[in-house]
Amino acid sequence: MTANSQLKLDIENVMSVRVGSDHGITERELKGIRNSAKQAIKKCMERYHAGEIGFMKIPHNYSALEQINASARGHKNRWENLVVIGIGGSSLGITMLSDALCHPYHNFLDRELRNFSPRLFIIDNIDPEALSGLKTIIDPEKTLVCIVTKSGGTVETWGNFFQYLSIFDYKPKEDQIVAITDEEEGFLNKFAKIHGCPILPIPKDIGGRFSVLTPVGLFTAAMMNIDITRIIEGARNMHDSCINMDFENNPALQIAAITWFLLTRKKKVISVMMPYSNALRSFSDWYGQLWAESLGKRTSLSGATVFAGQTPVQALGATDQHSQIQLYREGPNDKLISFIAVESFRFGGPMHKAPEGTPLEHLRFLDTAEVLNIELSGTREILTQSHRPNLTVTLPAVTPYYMGQLIYLYEMTTLYTAILLNINPLDQPGIEAGKQYVRDSIEKVYLARTGDA
Repeated sequence: MTANSQLKLDIENVMSVRVGSDHGITERELKGIRNSAKQAIKKCMERYHAGEIGFMKIPHNYSALEQINASARGHKNRWENLVVIGIGGSSLGITMLSDALCHPYHNFLDRELRNFSPRLFIIDNIDPEALSGLKTIIDPEKTLVCIVTKSGGTVETWGNFFQYLSIFDYKPKEDQIVAITDEEEGFLNKFAKIHGCPILPIPKDIGGRFSVLTPVGLFTAAMMNIDITRIIEGARNMHDSCINMDFENNPALQIAAITWFLLTRKKKVISVMMPYSNALRSFSDWYGQLWAESLGKRTSLSGATVFAGQTPVQALGATDQHSQIQLYREGPNDKLISFIAVESFRFGGPMHKAPEGTPLEHLRFLDTAEVLNIELSGTREILTQSHRPNLTVTLPAVTPYYMGQLIYLYEMTTLYTAILLNINPLDQPGIEAGKQYVRDSIEKVYLARTGDA
């Protein structure tokens, strides 16, 4: 493995020679897919050069990276705890990076073994027990609070922050709050300026689900001693691959075009994301929001009613071989299954102490990483034999560099898939009505209880 090698994509098991012509892609169809993909990349690059796609600028924004690192340096080694309050795109990316790149039991390690990084608590859902439970395990005097909301007015985020203040009956000092929000406007921006809290800006042209490589995800990652410079280097490497006009050397374009074809021509309406690594379990959650919000659209760019989208489903190998694979193999053939494989794991899993004379004692000649990848090979094979299309992305290892590649790969895959579907991947009109209903209902309760109704 070289320092700057790249993840690998295997699309063999979406081809008709492997899964049959009813569910896979023939060589003739692949030729047509290549032609459509060429048009998609041309449209993408036109919008990119016009400055319309904000997240594509991130891998080359060196000043933003330095600002994040500088802010984190000002807080490092000072806090026992870091509480991050956000929801959706303001929390899923943070969770993904910390789960992938921190020790799997980070919060249980002694401070020295954590390299003096804080214990991390991510509060996303406005559930009263999730945050109240912190009262018994953290000291607010030793805690940095990071509030994340691009609009600045997210009800759940403010509700959780107000609950934090209330359960601890504590007013944080100016340097105990970091606001990650719009640089110029919004309630959080005003709040931060009034109370003297530092602001890390979220670019206006980057939506929440595409924001993990901005301060939204990278400030917390830097606080956890994750090398965010390597994350961005990985994204930059993948950026170059994802704008390659050569279809065979553009993994995002390949996945997007295959997805679009299987969705629109073969009715594969469900996208299963199944990493074979506990460290990547939360990647599936992040992918779920990215895919659902970006592609689930009622109307096309031309105004036609299309009800576009592919339903994302999260799975984990090998765990969900024992819960979901039965459905995937013998249930409706309406899925494209994406596996993520990992070649090298951070920690070994030896089994050489297995006692002789016990069931499966021959496991002592392997380690659990080998067994896990044997499980993946077996799952791919039985699904392929059952004519279930699947593809595999392989990471050399779960490191900051390869996580940067993986994140940017799927952001670009989402963009290309939307272009092929002729929809806007950067808005979310279906969510706004629900947000407004919540705001109106809270206002009614407030008026009723204050006697101003």
